[in-house]
Amino acid sequence: MILPLLLAYLAQSPPPWMENIYSAPPEIAARLLLDHLHTDRVKRANQIEEAFRLAAQARMPYPLTSQAPPDSLAGRQMEARLARLDALSLRVQAANSMMSVNPARGREMALSLPVPAPPPPACAQVAVPILDEYYGMALTMAKRGFTSKQREDGEHLRYLLRIISASTSPEQLQGAATLVRQYQGPEEEQGPLLAALAASLRLSAPNPRAYAATPALEMQMESLRGTPGMEEAWQAYVKTQQSAKPCDDNGAFLFWQSGKGEDLFRESAKLHPVPLKADTDYEARVLALLHGIEQWRDEDEVPAMAIFHMKASLYQALLGYCVTDDLLRQVMPSFVLFVRDAPAKTESPAEWMLVFQKMIQPWSPGGMQSVALARQEIRRGGDGLMNLLVDTGMAF
Repeated sequence: MILPLLLAYLAQSPPPWMENIYSAPPEIAARLLLDHLHTDRVKRANQIEEAFRLAAQARMPYPLTSQAPPDSLAGRQMEARLARLDALSLRVQAANSMMSVNPARGREMALSLPVPAPPPPACAQVAVPILDEYYGMALTMAKRGFTSKQREDGEHLRYLLRIISASTSPEQLQGAATLVRQYQGPEEEQGPLLAALAASLRLSAPNPRAYAATPALEMQMESLRGTPGMEEAWQAYVKTQQSAKPCDDNGAFLFWQSGKGEDLFRESAKLHPVPLKADTDYEARVLALLHGIEQWRDEDEVPAMAIFHMKASLYQALLGYCVTDDLLRQVMPSFVLFVRDAPAKTESPAEWMLVFQKMIQPWSPGGMQSVALARQEIRRGGDGLMNLLVDTGMAF
């Protein structure tokens, strides 16, 4: 009897790191709550509720997609979406998670979320919102989020029709078309959904940046265009979108094109190939690059976030040049302090997390020794948030 009682007691005890959850930006706190749900049903529901509330405060409202190259500001923003620290992804996950704990409350959460309607992106805005998760949640809710009585009353169908009718931008229509294509309700429900989608296609306004960023919409429409009226609606949509002048695809801010960043990038490239054993001259060149990175300050006409990502990339390259323990012990503390003090931590937590997680990867030639030293330096010189991420394993 002792072991089951002990396990029951442990299941009720929150982990020590939970006390520090509010030291994190709201999106990171929400992610931690959703990734470490309590075994107790009531406490698990409370965690989901709190994550749902915190997620609304996330700095990034939607995940972003882009065709920009990786070494660009838009490319990094797209990479940062993988952590799913945007408000939409977190709130959708919370609603879906609540379905397994309290289906009625999960449905309420889903219904409380408005159809995401980001403003039309300007051509200069290379990264575009991607809204597919919301429409995936709507499909899930329509399938299993309503009671038998509610389904008899048609509430699930009205829910979907409301969403599709409000979806007229390319980003929204991409999700709406997927929803209609994947919905497998009775035939009498298919007609109204198809009619609503056709109407939304006709109502779409020109949006050249979003139109170019949503090629999946045409693929989703392939199997729907044979239904009555849909081909005409699709052609009307394409005509409307192509009536606007296409955006210039050269709008992404590219790294390493000028200024101090270009100079440091060239110096970093000169450190290749990495010797198997460092000599005094090589160590001096590595430390000179380290000093240059540390002294790099903001530049006119270079976005501060771009400098943040470029400096982080140079630090990561430096870890690959640390062929001696002494070099590693000089580079890693500097990297940790840079990440600790970066304004991106509060200005764009999703992009900051991208850099933080890379900092504690097993970079060659140090390998796992690099990871151990990163953890050691975080314990010694990091802040509460960095230690929280290490304690929860979110850093890996």
